[in-house]
Amino acid sequence: MTSTIHDATRSILDEIAPEEADLLGVVSAGFFGSATGRDRAVRSVLAGSTGDDPVGFDAATGAALLSALILTILNGVTCEVLAAGITSRTTGWWQRRKLRRQLAGRVAAQGADTPLPQLSSVDAAEVGRLAYQLAVESKVDPERAQRVANLIAARLTRPA
Repeated sequence: MTSTIHDATRSILDEIAPEEADLLGVVSAGFFGSATGRDRAVRSVLAGSTGDDPVGFDAATGAALLSALILTILNGVTCEVLAAGITSRTTGWWQRRKLRRQLAGRVAAQGADTPLPQLSSVDAAEVGRLAYQLAVESKVDPERAQRVANLIAARLTRPA
C-alpha cells in the first residue's frame, strides 16, 4: 500500500511531536486549502519567522511548525521540486533561496491524499539531507531536525 502525504506526516508527528498530531487537520486544510495559505505557511516555516501568524503558523513558539515543515517537504517531493535539489546538491545560499521560492510559490499544491513516490535509498537520503537543512534554517533544534530528516527519508525509501 502506498503512503500518502497525510499518512506519512501523521506517522512522523506521532513519533516526534505528538502534541502537533491533533493540529494536523487544521494545518493541512490551511496548507492545501488555498495557494495563499500554503504560501504563507511555507514562507513562515522556512523563514523561521516570529510572532503569531494569522493562519496559525507560529515559528517562534513552534505551534504547527513541524506539521507545516513536513507538509512542505513531502509536497515538494510529490511535485518533483526537490528533484532539482537532489541533483544539484543545493549548497549555496542562492540555490537554497531558489528552492525556498519554488517550495513556497511555484509548486502546484497536491492534496493530503496524494501518494508519496518511493525513492532509491540514495535519493531519499538526499531529501533527508535537504529536510535537515531546511529544518535547521527554520530554527528547529538540530537533534529534532535530524530525527525529522531521518523519518522523512525512511518514509520515502523504496522497499528493498
